[in-house]
Amino acid sequence: MMLNKRDFTLSKERTTTTINGVKNNLAIRRKTIKRQFVNARHEKNALEHLITLPELSESIHIVIGGQFEPCDLIPAIRRLSHPAIISRLDISTLGFNHDNVATIARGIDQAKIKTANVVCSKYFARLEKASFEFLKNEITSRGGRVNWGQTHAKLILLEMSDGRFFTVDGSANLRSCSSIEQINITQDPELLLFHRSWLDELLTANHEQKKETNKADHIAAKVDAAAGDN
Repeated sequence: MMLNKRDFTLSKERTTTTINGVKNNLAIRRKTIKRQFVNARHEKNALEHLITLPELSESIHIVIGGQFEPCDLIPAIRRLSHPAIISRLDISTLGFNHDNVATIARGIDQAKIKTANVVCSKYFARLEKASFEFLKNEITSRGGRVNWGQTHAKLILLEMSDGRFFTVDGSANLRSCSSIEQINITQDPELLLFHRSWLDELLTANHEQKKETNKADHIAAKVDAAAGDN
């Protein structure tokens, strides 16, 4: 699907700047068609038993507790989409754990995911160097791309082989958290491609050409840690 420049608008009230080469103040305007609401704070079942996938232009809003790892949504959405597979998976997260990486790698090895790309925060990549290198080795060896960036965004973008486009966004990182988190699942190709456009810029950023400091990223990560992110 081709994107037109009109799909993306910049706020005219603020000066346009860039972070890691990505223009800030990017926005997309969408008309809400239909919503579902799920409170899963006290549920312990698999996520696919709690949700149904949204229809085109529909969003599902979910509240979860620490019993779920948001990364589990990836295989759950794939199973709910059977026999379709994930043609392309794009992720932005502040942090992750080795189980999350294994979930993605296993999906690729089982031919349930064709390709996967992951961006994590610069703070996490520097603080958890071994984990970042593990992610990089596992994903790039399977044909995917990995990078870090000056980002606090949490996104899971799933382009399915049957032509559906699911965007998962909210407060949660890939790994579990002891705090209450909110997650939205939307089926909308325009929304997914909007987010993919700037994630692609982060994935291809060359950090060796430009060294940056990022106090805001450190502060945001400390806030997550204080909330019980683990």
